Amino acid sequence: MRKQILFLLTWLFSVSLFSAQPEKYDWFFVNYTSYKHKIHIEINGKKHISIEDEESGFDSQPTPLKEGKNQILVRFEQRPEKTGKPGLGSKARILLSPTMMVGAKPLPGVEITEVENYCECKIEVLVKDEIPQSFTYVRKDWASDKKKVLLYEEQVEKKAFSEIWDKEQYKSWTEDGAPFREECYLKGKLDSAKY
Repeated sequence: MRKQILFLLTWLFSVSLFSAQPEKYDWFFVNYTSYKHKIHIEINGKKHISIEDEESGFDSQPTPLKEGKNQILVRFEQRPEKTGKPGLGSKARILLSPTMMVGAKPLPGVEITEVENYCECKIEVLVKDEIPQSFTYVRKDWASDKKKVLLYEEQVEKKAFSEIWDKEQYKSWTEDGAPFREECYLKGKLDSAKY
C-alpha cells in the first residue's frame, strides 16, 4: 500500500511538473485592418506582408520565430485620397502562436491601434528555448511620410505573458512641433507626467 501511494504521488508530481512547463511558440501571425493606409510589415528583415488594397482583413501567413532577438517593423502609409470610414481606423496585432493558428485562448503579442497619419512601429521579441520572454516596442506617428513633424511617440516593454506593461512612456506634440503631453507609467500606474 505504501508503494502504491508513493507511486501515485510521484506520478502526480511528474504530471503537474510537465503541465507547468511553458508552451513553446514557433510562429508570428499578423491580424490587421487597414481602411485608409498602405500597410507594410517586415519580420527579421524579410517582407511579411505588403498590402495596398483599399481594405484589408486578417492575414494568416505564418513566419517562424528565431532564437534570440526577433525584429519586426510595421509601417502604415496614409493615402491622401482616402478618408476612411466613420468610426473605423487602421490597426495591426502581432501575435505568437505554437500551432500556426490563432486559437480561442489569448496569445502573447502587441497591438497597434488608432493609426491616423503616417506611423512606424519597431517591435522586438526576445525568445529563449522557443519560449517568448519579452516584448519591447517604439511607435512614432508623423503628420506625413516626410517625417518632419512628429506628433506622437510611445515606448513600452513587458514580459511576454504579462497582461500589464512593465513600463510605458507616451509623448505627443502639436502640429507646430510644440510639446503637448508626456506621461510615464510603471506597472500600469502613473509615475510622472508633464502637460
